[in-house]
Amino acid sequence: MLRLILAVSLLVHVTGAVAAPDDLLRLSPPSTWGDWKLEGSNSNGNITLTNRGPASPQFSQWKESIVTFTFFPIGSTETTISALRQVAMLENSVCDGMNVVQPKVKEDRGFAVAYLQTFCRKHRGIGQGRLGFFKAISGGDRIYVVGVMKVAPTEAFGAAPGMFVGNDVGWIMNWQESTGTYLAAKVFACPDASSPREACSE
Repeated sequence: MLRLILAVSLLVHVTGAVAAPDDLLRLSPPSTWGDWKLEGSNSNGNITLTNRGPASPQFSQWKESIVTFTFFPIGSTETTISALRQVAMLENSVCDGMNVVQPKVKEDRGFAVAYLQTFCRKHRGIGQGRLGFFKAISGGDRIYVVGVMKVAPTEAFGAAPGMFVGNDVGWIMNWQESTGTYLAAKVFACPDASSPREACSE
C-alpha cells in the first residue's frame, strides 16, 4: 500500500495539492526556508503522504523537501517503529546502498516518539545521494512520520551510518544537527486542535 503512494511521490513532488489530514500535527517551515509550498498530497488506504518544498528561490525544491506520512486510522500492529521501518524499506528500495540509524522509542504524555536517519548513497530517481531525517509520533488513533530530505553528493558517504568523507563533511554534519534540532523543537502532535503546547508530544 505505502509502496504505491511512494512510487511517484518520493521521486518527484506530487501534483494536485489538497488539504492534508494532519490537523493534530504542528510543524512550521525550517527558519532557513522562510516559508514553504504545499507541493501535493496523495492517499492510499489509511496512509496519506503530503509533500512540502521551500518557497525561497535560493533553494532547489527537488533537492530539499519535507514529507509527512499520516497513518489514520492505525491498525492493531502499527506503531512508530513499524511506520519508520516501512519508510526505511521504501527508501532502500530506490537506493543503491543505504545505511540506517535504528530508531529508539520514548513515551511521554500519551505519545510515543522515535527518530530515524537514512543515508542513501545513490537514489535511482535523482542519480545522487540523499539524506533523510524522520520523526515519528503516535498517539490515539494516528501516527505521523515527518521526514526532512536533502540531496547530497554520492561520493560524500562513508562506510557506516553517519560517516562521511571528502570536502562535504562540514555542511552535512551541520545539516544533521540543524535538522535534528528542527524536528525536536518544531514538529509535534497534540491531543486536539486547541491543546496548549505542554499537553502535546515532545
